[in-house]
Amino acid sequence: MTPNKSVENADSEIETAIPGTCDSGWTACWKQRTLPEKLLLSAISIIFIGFFVAMIVLVEIYLRLEDRLLTAGNKSFVVTDDVIPAGSLIGNLTREPSMCVTLECVEASARILTALDTKADPCDDMAQFACGGWLERQARTPGGKDVVLVLENLQASVDHQLKLMLESPTKPDEIKANDKVRGYFASCMADRQDQVRHASVKKAVDELGIIAAPSEWDPAQWDLTELIGKILNVNGAPLFDLVVQVDDRNTSRYVLSVTLPRQSGIVPQFHSPVPRDLLHHLDILRDKKERHRVKRQFLGMGDVQLDNHDEFPDFAIFESLNHPDPSLELHNPFLPDANFLQSIQQLSRDARASAAFRLMQDLGAFNSFSVASDYRKEESDIRRVISSVDQLLPSDRDRKLKQQSSKILNYYTVDLLQQNFGFINWPVLLRKTLGKNVPMDTTVVVHYPDILHQIQAIVNVTDPRIMHNTLLMLVVRDLALELFKAPPGMDKWSFCIQAVKGGFGEVLSGIYLQYFTPAQLENYRVKAEEMFVALKESVIEMIQQSSWPDSITKVKALSKARNLKPNLVAPSIFSNQTFLESMAAQVNIDGLDFVASTWQMYRLFRRDFFDIYSKPVDETTVTWQMLAYPMIANAFYLQHFNSMVLPLGLLHDPLFSLDTPNYLGLGTLGFIVAHEIMHGFDNSGVEFDEDGVRRNLLSPSSQQLFQQKMKCVSNQFSNAFRTEYSINGTSIVLKVDGELTLNENVADLGAIKAIVATQTRMARERGPAPNLPGLNYTHEQIMLINAAQAYCALITPQAYALILGMDEHAPPHDRVNGFMMNLPDYGRIFNCPAGTRLNPKSKCSVW
Repeated sequence: MTPNKSVENADSEIETAIPGTCDSGWTACWKQRTLPEKLLLSAISIIFIGFFVAMIVLVEIYLRLEDRLLTAGNKSFVVTDDVIPAGSLIGNLTREPSMCVTLECVEASARILTALDTKADPCDDMAQFACGGWLERQARTPGGKDVVLVLENLQASVDHQLKLMLESPTKPDEIKANDKVRGYFASCMADRQDQVRHASVKKAVDELGIIAAPSEWDPAQWDLTELIGKILNVNGAPLFDLVVQVDDRNTSRYVLSVTLPRQSGIVPQFHSPVPRDLLHHLDILRDKKERHRVKRQFLGMGDVQLDNHDEFPDFAIFESLNHPDPSLELHNPFLPDANFLQSIQQLSRDARASAAFRLMQDLGAFNSFSVASDYRKEESDIRRVISSVDQLLPSDRDRKLKQQSSKILNYYTVDLLQQNFGFINWPVLLRKTLGKNVPMDTTVVVHYPDILHQIQAIVNVTDPRIMHNTLLMLVVRDLALELFKAPPGMDKWSFCIQAVKGGFGEVLSGIYLQYFTPAQLENYRVKAEEMFVALKESVIEMIQQSSWPDSITKVKALSKARNLKPNLVAPSIFSNQTFLESMAAQVNIDGLDFVASTWQMYRLFRRDFFDIYSKPVDETTVTWQMLAYPMIANAFYLQHFNSMVLPLGLLHDPLFSLDTPNYLGLGTLGFIVAHEIMHGFDNSGVEFDEDGVRRNLLSPSSQQLFQQKMKCVSNQFSNAFRTEYSINGTSIVLKVDGELTLNENVADLGAIKAIVATQTRMARERGPAPNLPGLNYTHEQIMLINAAQAYCALITPQAYALILGMDEHAPPHDRVNGFMMNLPDYGRIFNCPAGTRLNPKSKCSVW
């Protein structure tokens, strides 16, 4: 009876148990739960565990950041915000109500702090203070590159995202054009295709003409104009290029321009400004027994002696650098912008010419030269002409300085063109390229008439057969060779992405935008426009407060600033499937034959390019199809439209986030936006009015004062940033070229003032923004640190020397210190005594 009673009692106890209680153990209790109860308990458990893990991670991050701050000590430049009690440390993750502890804020804090070198003094070297930790990590990276740039890494990240998109399978609902883009990318990436590509090069060159031996040559059948026309129509430009551009005098129409020879078809359009191919040629000249690299970030002012005297190639190459300027002091700085840079560029061209001759020999193009001595003489004669043309090209420095002035504009009619440069039948050439007759009074701009005269002289003294063969070899050197493999220093996939951008930029833009929802794109556009409007307001205030312009000049400058237009994120055309299909409708991807497909696109590109000549100027077409695409991680100011272009590719970490305080974005993306706005008011920008027409904003009296300010900036950068190194016991000094970098420096000086003014106004109007965990700096300090970190860069000495001679931007380290030292509020923000390096008593200011 007892057992039965026990059972009865047990049943009774179960029946009368209070809901939600269980005294029979966890397993039995769990079995008694209903399904909804089990799901609820499981969800609560998962949330609790996730919260517990997140707190552990946050505490760990906090402890590491706190340790970093404690290491920094109590520096005099650290100033606290009102919301953080003076002298407090950072243990306020849970107690501080205005602290941002989202994942994005924690990651931003960690990125900023780990990049710092807290041993450096921001009053002496902001670039080292902001980037020293980042530089140290990069220097320890095995197999590193000659140049590592934060901004270039952002473009590489976007390009890698594009690579993954192009390698992914086509979705059922995608347009046919997307298949063509993926096929073209696959043909570029394909291995073991040399035989196919060789045959395509031979076919393409034969369509232009054969390499002719003396016995095969019929001078009566040859016409230089006809051959130049054929080459232009496949995107070649061996003696000169013919392009369509917006007319400076009337921005509603296009004008034809005769420009310099162009030595590439794909790479320059969207490639990095870093001269990696030239660095490669420098690298192979270095002592092969000493191939290691000592990575170095120049600290300026000659305060660092390089500890590796084998960093550079044979000293003879650098003799051209050490030409003292009699007007300078004993330790003369030099500008590596002439003989040195051009000699390295010529080495690159010579190497490609040798490769072109080997290729054409392998293809049998020189089989008619059966006697070896005949071939050697032919190659020598062709190389002589090629070298003569190459040597006419201006240095990068001279070319960029001319582009920044009206000297680039030399107006001719077709009739005058024929009278002055009769080696070409210009009416015939224009008819062949444009597909219609061009009146003799049609305006044509010639950028370099002196060089065109010298090219005419070369043509006049060269045997026509040799000139014919030379032009074909230049096509192989400058167009065909780059289709076989990526340029030195560039990954194959990266080169193939550049090729797709150049051939299918519109369709690739559509693919890129598909990975963002319409709501996301609109959110990016709203945030970007909000930033643009705020910075534009600050620039207007700067112009209003400027004392040097007279009243007429100020009215014109203010009108230009107020009429400045934004082109943000991406236009709607890239969501129009009919438009995208039309962009690839006539392209047929020839299997894995990358050369044949590219040659076909060259023809279509040139045809479409010349077709726009007779149409009215369309701002969207010029902006988003000829100059930029949404996936470009760069920003632009377009003089002809008085507009600022900010593509989607730039709106990513570390420059921009939708979920961090506004002072972070102002320091990075805001600085870039303000910089582009200020290009409308630099040494070139003041030559254009509010409508983009070349009409100077400045009155004669204001022009004189403006040029004094330009001279201040130019002289300051030339004199303040010098870096010394030693090679073979000889001291060499590198210095920033203040004239070449003038426009960029002027834009920087205005931009840094604009973001400080904008941050001040936002704090006043909106109240204090949230603080970031672990950062014991004011919001202004964080903003400027973030601005500097956007330009963190690791540059080897040889790269530094090349960049100085060919880039209109100052090297990043010098650039950062340059715009910081001219910021009027810098001393206040970082408590820098007057007279310190970055708070000099005399500063340069324009607006």
